[in-house]
Amino acid sequence: MSKNTTTVRILYAIALLTGSLQFIANAQEPAALPVAAGEQSDYVARLEAALKNAKNELGAVRAQAAEQSSRIAQLEQALKDKDANMTPAVAAASSGADAAKLEQELKSSKGRISELEEQLFVATDGKGVKAQEVAEVLPEGTYPWTENMKRMPIGVLFPKTSTIPKGDVYARFSHTSQNQTFTSGTNGDPFDDMLGLESGVKVGILFGYGITKNWDVTVQRTNGRHQYTKNIDGTESGSYDLWDFMTKVKLLNETNQFIDLSTSVGGTYFWQDAGEGLWAGNVALMAEKSFWRFRAGSGLLYTSLSTFEHATSDQNDGAPNKNYPREFYGSGNPDESNHTMAIPVSLSFALTKSQQLFGEAAFPVDGYDTGKGPSMAAGWRYNTHTHAYSIFLSNTANGSFNSTFTGGYTRDKLDLFGFDISIFF
Repeated sequence: MSKNTTTVRILYAIALLTGSLQFIANAQEPAALPVAAGEQSDYVARLEAALKNAKNELGAVRAQAAEQSSRIAQLEQALKDKDANMTPAVAAASSGADAAKLEQELKSSKGRISELEEQLFVATDGKGVKAQEVAEVLPEGTYPWTENMKRMPIGVLFPKTSTIPKGDVYARFSHTSQNQTFTSGTNGDPFDDMLGLESGVKVGILFGYGITKNWDVTVQRTNGRHQYTKNIDGTESGSYDLWDFMTKVKLLNETNQFIDLSTSVGGTYFWQDAGEGLWAGNVALMAEKSFWRFRAGSGLLYTSLSTFEHATSDQNDGAPNKNYPREFYGSGNPDESNHTMAIPVSLSFALTKSQQLFGEAAFPVDGYDTGKGPSMAAGWRYNTHTHAYSIFLSNTANGSFNSTFTGGYTRDKLDLFGFDISIFF
């Protein structure tokens, strides 16, 4: 292969890439949001065509790079055979420069492919072409850092402002230890109880469905207390689970009304092993705002019948007592301080467009309060448009929404380990 032929091919590959970028730039003229359904569908089609063209060009560049690698190997062998003859040395230097140029083109092509795929993910809600059901299409270059964070309908401790997209099914599996992560076991070894996850855990399974763009419903089951005193003599014990039922409506959208604002109402059912149970009413008002790479939120949380599942704390800072509704301690009476009102606070920071650091807290301000400060959680989340994976530390092992309002089991210590997995179908 001659040097001229190689140069022509390189120039051809560059021309292809330049043409693709020009085509995409022309296709991405600014448009008012939200756009009409027909325009959205056309935009997605053009975006998919651009992605296909860019992938074809990436293949061409890779083929050119493979040819250059082969050519370099031949020239290196020629150098060895001809005792560093000047002519092949010059040729090798020239081919090396060509290869470096192709490597740069290859890197740029890969970056462009990544950008296009991310745009297509946003435009189609991460599920492929949805034609007229695509809610919004973001013009090129406007994909915000906080976009993935906006899609989280449920946090670790309380609901968020986002609703589940229309027609989507949302599922979340949460798992939190009840034994201290850093002092578990008899010898203080955190791996003696595998970060507190081998015994005494809180597990929650949640499913939700988007009825409309701004209205959804969710149901969650969480394991409750395995043993509580059922009668005044203390001779009978039982166990129970908690079932959360919620519906959420989004009232304001940050895109058009400065902030995201949602309200959620529902109830928690305390299902006892004897087939009996009690109901609690839950209400949440949540507001969130994005700025740069941050997303902050606050609001008001209320439950008419609170519960508190204490964790295994150290001896110097034991967990406070809280009766299960209708529970008796010896000859005592059920705890009458049943309701709890709390103020939630959340803050997330985008490390990348798919990875965030987050923190949440719920400060009890009325009714039952553990007296140990707010319930807290902080950790790292990997968040795409279809999945989210979170690992975190917390000072509460509670899993039901109303039980996270009551406060922590120990003051200002994030010593319980947990994780959750979310997915949109």
